[in-house]
Amino acid sequence: MGIPLSAFQAGDLFIEYEFEEVLFRYEKGTGRFFCKRYGYSGEHEVPSDFTFLSEARSAGVLTTAERYSSEGVSTGEPADDFGRMAVKHQRIRPWWLSVVYRRDHTRSGTIEVGTDGILLMIKATDSIKELLDQVVWGINSQSCLHVTYRDEAPITVDKNSKDYDFALRLELMKWDLNVFGESSYHDGRSST
Repeated sequence: MGIPLSAFQAGDLFIEYEFEEVLFRYEKGTGRFFCKRYGYSGEHEVPSDFTFLSEARSAGVLTTAERYSSEGVSTGEPADDFGRMAVKHQRIRPWWLSVVYRRDHTRSGTIEVGTDGILLMIKATDSIKELLDQVVWGINSQSCLHVTYRDEAPITVDKNSKDYDFALRLELMKWDLNVFGESSYHDGRSST
């Protein structure tokens, strides 16, 4: 995902980098960064070129002050104001997926997944437009996705679940569509 530079201009930030199990706090007023590990209450200042911080800025996600102060222990869903900020600055959702039909790049299209899990077709070549219309309508008409993965038992995934992006990929495979490009942050509706 990564944190765009514009997010740092908005105010104080909290960043989570799950891969290394660290959290960062950024003070806009001072330009200082602080770090703490999961499960520890103490924080310490880190330089702006600290290795884990650089990685977190390119692969981490925005998180809440509550999660930072709870030492990485989940405190439930983020507040509405956080959700709006995340979508505005980081585009956790909406995100887009470029898909191809049976690995044929001449038959491709791009769909956007909205904050509420609703799909919107952004663009498609003529030869796949009708199919993507059916896919978007078919997925949007379901309140949740019923998916299977390999030999595992079928599971039901709500559109607001953190597992929805993976479930959506499995659902697209049912339609013979394969994802070849994606992004969780973009300006406008381009799928470069």
